[in-house]
Amino acid sequence: MLLCASMLAGCGKSEEEQQIEQQTTEQESADNTNGIGMTSEDCKGKVLAWNVGVDSASFDPANSISADSKSVINNTLEGLMRNTGEGAAPAMAQQMPEEKVNEDGTVTLTYTLREATWSDGQPVTAGDFAFAWKRCADPENQMSNAYLMSVLANYDDIAAGLADIEELGVKAVDDTTLEVTLKQPTAYFNELLCLPAFMPLREDVAGTDSSWSKDPQRAVANGPFVFAGYTEGKELILKKNDNYWNKDTVAMDYIVARMLDEQMAPVGMAFGDISMTAGTVEQPQAQTDTAGNTVEVPQLAETIEASSVEGYPPSQGEVSEGHRGHPPS
Repeated sequence: MLLCASMLAGCGKSEEEQQIEQQTTEQESADNTNGIGMTSEDCKGKVLAWNVGVDSASFDPANSISADSKSVINNTLEGLMRNTGEGAAPAMAQQMPEEKVNEDGTVTLTYTLREATWSDGQPVTAGDFAFAWKRCADPENQMSNAYLMSVLANYDDIAAGLADIEELGVKAVDDTTLEVTLKQPTAYFNELLCLPAFMPLREDVAGTDSSWSKDPQRAVANGPFVFAGYTEGKELILKKNDNYWNKDTVAMDYIVARMLDEQMAPVGMAFGDISMTAGTVEQPQAQTDTAGNTVEVPQLAETIEASSVEGYPPSQGEVSEGHRGHPPS
């Protein structure tokens, strides 16, 4: 759910809000020793001030666990597929993959990459995808999103220490051809490819840790925006990526991503510090919005469901519409 700024623009400022505004102004005027690269004052042209919530521990796609950090990654990196709201559509892939079912039950998918470059001009290759997936899956790296790679062939043995990471079911055949082997048919695999964990990374940038992900002087992008500035706990700056293959569809010159919690976000909107924030439909501002400033936006996310099969199947009277055909939770 997105809440747009005009909802609160006409509200008067309480004494408490004025104190918060004064404290914010004083903080912004103080020397900030944690800033790297650009700040919001450097952004000219078409600028979107967007609240991404509190500062994230990492913007590394292999380690990103918060929705806020994934929103940032989705604007700087682009995977083989992109979520359109109606399903997965080719992004870095030229088209949907060629599919082959193997005799051992595995499935081989072949993706052909479109011609594209990173923000520093280097070509995006199939090897960048293979590196990113293996980096995420490698148990030695202890990445938070490694479990997402469990659909790939040989992942289970690799996670158990019984196979080498090079045996993971992903291979760069050449610079523009990525061969993926799934351990079994997986109907939702192209939707998985929209998630940050499956986006490409450069080995010379990412290495095995996540420190690069908060350093705009090291990070490179193949998505609509490039990471141009970061001030710890305050804001990050995204600049339009002139090397993005689809740059003509990008409307903004800059995104100023501010870091306000759910309590401070409405105040930030009232002060004009942000023009858009994410939240839930249960927020009071959304419940009382009559001006059409609240927009419900579908968001792709990974979830885990745990079900108990004890006592299954249930009797006829125990079957509810919500669990029909499934073990009760």
